[in-house]
Amino acid sequence: MTIHELEDSLFERWENSYQGEDKKSFCRDGLCYNGEYNPKTKTCSPNNEELLWKNAKRKVVFLLKDNNGNDGEDTRYWGWRGAPLAPIYQNLYRWLEGLNTVRKDHPTSFKDGDYSTTSWDVVMDKYPFIPMNIKKLAGGSRVSDSVLWEAAERDQGFLREQINIYRPNIVVCCGGGRNEEGGALLRITKKIIFPKTPFNLVSNRVYLNEEQNLMLLDVHHPSIISDEEFWSVIDNVYNALQIIEPGFMK
Repeated sequence: MTIHELEDSLFERWENSYQGEDKKSFCRDGLCYNGEYNPKTKTCSPNNEELLWKNAKRKVVFLLKDNNGNDGEDTRYWGWRGAPLAPIYQNLYRWLEGLNTVRKDHPTSFKDGDYSTTSWDVVMDKYPFIPMNIKKLAGGSRVSDSVLWEAAERDQGFLREQINIYRPNIVVCCGGGRNEEGGALLRITKKIIFPKTPFNLVSNRVYLNEEQNLMLLDVHHPSIISDEEFWSVIDNVYNALQIIEPGFMK
């Protein structure tokens, strides 16, 4: 089965686990379509996104909180080539570019051409894009950590099944309230999605399981970050590579 077929099979079962208004609110997400943009429907069609994922050396998944006020949407179809994108997705695109170009001997920068001026086209041509929400029921502009934990605990089996469809080697955990163990999304990822996988802190907010070739990044939510916080994500990875260089990052 293809990635999209596996996603659809999962989402059908997942959505049917809810009833009534909750079922209507269920949102699908995952590997985004990178085909032609239709300005009338503001959607993209399927293209070669599965091939890009198959061939990607660095397989990046962005773990987010929930879909903001878009009940019943399938974000895979959204107009990912249709500029201008909301700031949250512009930041995710730039992180995706940076994570695919940073190396042990090369910190990414605009002057070296690592970032494009029209990232929505360049990224979709070069890199597969997977934003994955922990809470699949649409929400509002804010969601509490307690609601996120409740959703993650309820749907933990489904969440693990979805992440296993992709088998990423870089998981970017975006936001949530912070404590000494990191942001809420990082804690949910470690304790619920990968409960049997130990991670070592390599450098600031960069965690690694060498045996499974799996890196976790603890980052602020991309809709509210400052420029300094944005650049620190790639800088943290660069600093981690000075300490240990996994095969998928070479």
